[in-house]
Amino acid sequence: MTSRLAATVVLALLIAAPSWAQSPGQAPPASSGGGMTPPRQRLESAQDREFLRQAAADSKGEVEMGQLAMTRAAGPAVREFGRWMVTDHGAINDALERLSQRLGYDTPPAAPGKEDQAALTRLQALNGREFDQQYIPLQLKGHEQAIALFERELQAGEEPVLRALAQHTLPMLQQHLAEVQELSKLPIASSGANRAGSSVPPRGKPDR
Repeated sequence: MTSRLAATVVLALLIAAPSWAQSPGQAPPASSGGGMTPPRQRLESAQDREFLRQAAADSKGEVEMGQLAMTRAAGPAVREFGRWMVTDHGAINDALERLSQRLGYDTPPAAPGKEDQAALTRLQALNGREFDQQYIPLQLKGHEQAIALFERELQAGEEPVLRALAQHTLPMLQQHLAEVQELSKLPIASSGANRAGSSVPPRGKPDR
């Protein structure tokens, strides 16, 4: 099983598990009237709250950019990579939304953050090789930042189920980065100022 498929399966298990299944050996909470105890009303950890907000906004941006890549990219490999982003980051979105509901936290952002919105506007005006030359550097930087975000949650997060999400999503994100690094070596991706390492705007925090 590839790391992508394995991570997707784990995400599905995480969002399907009962709300009390947050750490090994933890017993279900006591309930009255035969129902389960409602989840607490807010996450206490600022790290956990910021992780939910930023990860959700970033993944929504990845899905929308991937949808554009499926129809606008010149290279078949780039179009296929876009399809992977729609599938994989769609699964991450589902997990984040359902876990937010389970934890009684705010609904994640419904749209990408400002930086990704600006990138989407630029990409919508491009086709073919020009699209690829913009999309690939954005994906390189975006996945480097996503990996850092999920690693930070794994190390500093307090909510066990969110740390589990980060742990099992990281292999998928690392595989994405390895794939886009290969794409950056293709002739279609090489063009002057738009090459990886150029001044691609970093993702900021999503709007609140």
